[in-house]
Amino acid sequence: IISLYCSSVRSGLPFFSMELLEGQTLTEKIKNEKRLSVVDAIHILDQIADALTKIHGKNIIHRDMKPDNIMLITKGNDSNYVKLLDFGLAKMEHQTRLTQTGMVMGTLSYISPEQVSGAGAFPASDLYSLGVIFFEMITGEKPFVGPTTIDVMKLILDKDPIEPIRYRPEVGKQLNGLILDMMAKS
Repeated sequence: IISLYCSSVRSGLPFFSMELLEGQTLTEKIKNEKRLSVVDAIHILDQIADALTKIHGKNIIHRDMKPDNIMLITKGNDSNYVKLLDFGLAKMEHQTRLTQTGMVMGTLSYISPEQVSGAGAFPASDLYSLGVIFFEMITGEKPFVGPTTIDVMKLILDKDPIEPIRYRPEVGKQLNGLILDMMAKS
């Protein structure tokens, strides 16, 4: 998780300072490599899951999990050290909704069925999004694409993704099952 050093208000304007990160987003890594090695994908997934465990433990839901919000930096010998970014849509789990009822928050390709249907976001919503990210790291593809926003929303609500093992047999049944479990509709 990105470190925030301080926040304040000066001349009536709020500001904050946080650590400067040098590296690449997970989006850039996927674009450059097309598909990540299974080992790298699991390593990155594990770190993101740890970060989610920490924020969920503080009753915070990210609500916009996507590769653009995951920065990979070099720390020690690890060139895929994860920093989770952009908590702009995050909310406390039991916080009163500040958005309109039924308003979809997040980036469409990565949001969960409950977010698409307007039911809100829960810790499981972040895990669904993480499953989509894992799917993309492994296959190089987004699981649900369509010509319009409505088409993508329908796919998220009604269609199961193609099994990742069909893209890459070396994924194996266990990892394939984990990805599908993370992307379960309920």
